[in-house]
Amino acid sequence: MLGFKAGTRITYSGEGDEVEPGLAENIVFVLREVKHDRFVREGDDLHYEINVPLVDSLCGFTHDIVMLDEQERIKRLKKKVPVTNKTTQVIAGEGMPISKSKSGEKGDLIVSFVVDFPDYELNDEQKEHIHAALGGAGKKE
Repeated sequence: MLGFKAGTRITYSGEGDEVEPGLAENIVFVLREVKHDRFVREGDDLHYEINVPLVDSLCGFTHDIVMLDEQERIKRLKKKVPVTNKTTQVIAGEGMPISKSKSGEKGDLIVSFVVDFPDYELNDEQKEHIHAALGGAGKKE
């Protein structure tokens, strides 16, 4: 059931076992949330994380997010400006359906970026190329 939060109780009155002729118990379902492999729910918002290679974080990239709708739908992000580990992008109305909303409102999709930095030491030539490319030619430590 889309939009309902964990802990929501759904009651079907009089649909359970019959306790005496003409009188039946209620059936009560308590919803629990199952962990998703791509999205994390926080209230009505969805959080999504994109791992970005360092070169793409600086030069730009395109990333497709497969949405959770019943029909397959893709949200394409085109980043032309650099992103950092502190960069987030809010896409309004692309989160979870708000269960009490009659107008079909949804929460937001909050995208965060995780930049993959090299986990090895760069050699002097690589450092010089990076300094030259980023305008820091001639800087020495």
